[in-house]
Amino acid sequence: MQKIIKWRWILLIVWLAATVLLTVFQPDVNAILQERGQDPLADNSPSKMAASILKDMTGATGTSNIIVFHNENKLSDEDMKGIEAGIANLKAHQKELGFDELLDPFSLPEAKSSLISGD
Repeated sequence: MQKIIKWRWILLIVWLAATVLLTVFQPDVNAILQERGQDPLADNSPSKMAASILKDMTGATGTSNIIVFHNENKLSDEDMKGIEAGIANLKAHQKELGFDELLDPFSLPEAKSSLISGD
C-alpha cells in the first residue's frame, strides 16, 4: 500500500496516458459494420424513421409546420377532444387555409405512438 501511495502521481499519469492512447487509436465500429454490410441501427430506430420520412419528403414544395399542444400535468381527455375538434375544423377549411396535408394522431392511429408523448 505504501508503494501505491508513493507512486500515485506516476500511476495517475500512466492511467491518463493509457486512456488517451486507447481513445485516440480505438477502431471505428460504425465504419467496420458498414464495410461488412451491417447497419448498426435497427430499422425501427428514431434516426432511421426520420431519415425515411425526409427521403420521402425530398422534392416536396412549400413549408412544413408542427403544432405542439402542451400541459405540464399531461393533457386530459377533455383537452384531447378539444384538439381533435380543432383538427377537424382545420381539415374542414383546408382549401381556404391553403394546406395540402395534415398528419394527426386521430385519423392515423398507426402514427399515434409517434405523435403523442406518453407524459
